[in-house]
Amino acid sequence: MKVWIRKSIVPLLTWIVVAACGEPQQPAVSPAVVEIEVAILLSEWAEAISDNRLDDFKALYADREGFLWIERGAVLYRSVEEIAIGIDEVAGSGAVIENTLGAVDIAPLGSDAAAFSVALKSTVTAGESRFTFDGIFTGVAIREEGGWRLFQGHLSERADGA
Repeated sequence: MKVWIRKSIVPLLTWIVVAACGEPQQPAVSPAVVEIEVAILLSEWAEAISDNRLDDFKALYADREGFLWIERGAVLYRSVEEIAIGIDEVAGSGAVIENTLGAVDIAPLGSDAAAFSVALKSTVTAGESRFTFDGIFTGVAIREEGGWRLFQGHLSERADGA
């Protein structure tokens, strides 16, 4: 009887301990790695629209509650679906967008989030018309299962003298 109890209890206790522990925690990512990965995300964002790879461009936005995109002081998009419609409308108009990034400042907020600020020069060409935006792009990037995504963004012109 003692042998049977020992043979039954040990596996049962082992199973209980393993089940109680839950999923193993992911190791923390260093701030330097977060900065590099977010800088890559921002480069991919600028290159995807400049290369007219719209599906790649749209895939860089986080499809999550709380998504927010602000341009020129107004909330333009509150979801990935809304920003995708906006991207498709610009593409449908025949406009070509070229983005060039300048100085980047990235502040890791942990292993899975970072705030960023980057100088942005964006040129939009539609037929004979051409518009250049020289401003700042700020936001929050988050790490999701598929990689880093833009969760919140804000574009605005530079202040005079900045």
